[in-house]
Amino acid sequence: MKTNKLLTCAALALFAMLPTPVDASSIKNTVGFTVGSTTGLGLTYRASYNNWFGQIAMMPLWNKEDGGRVFSGTQFGKRIQGDDSFYLNVAFGTGVMYAQGEDCVWTEGEDDDDPGLTVCEDYEDVYLAGGPSVGLGKVWGEHFHGEIYLPIAAVWKVGSGLDAVVPYPGATFGYRW
Repeated sequence: MKTNKLLTCAALALFAMLPTPVDASSIKNTVGFTVGSTTGLGLTYRASYNNWFGQIAMMPLWNKEDGGRVFSGTQFGKRIQGDDSFYLNVAFGTGVMYAQGEDCVWTEGEDDDDPGLTVCEDYEDVYLAGGPSVGLGKVWGEHFHGEIYLPIAAVWKVGSGLDAVVPYPGATFGYRW
């Protein structure tokens, strides 16, 4: 008997979480720029609906000579206080940084006949960051959006393990419609 009640409650809970049709006109969209350990770095898109939001960001920085970096991230959260002009939100975000390049070290020669030696080594690093954050946002007029936030981000270097736990502040600015 207890098993049937538990299964019924679980089925009702799953049914309640099924997506419901969303009126596209009630979704607020934002495009802009973000920088942060748990949002990534770069151009960003955010969709907000019924006090919930999701955000993605990406920026490649690359050149043939030095290699480069790719930054990306996602963030999901909820506005917990405020209205359409000022608000407070909580979120969980992840950031990724991929870096590839060449490190060179020059060693000076011992005398005038020895010009020295340059030793170069290729590298490829991947860092992952994730953690919760609290953000404070402002909307100017109907269309301009700004937000600052403070995360507690755990940063892992792939292949080496936990690298740091840091509270790097972040910011997002954009155009909203």
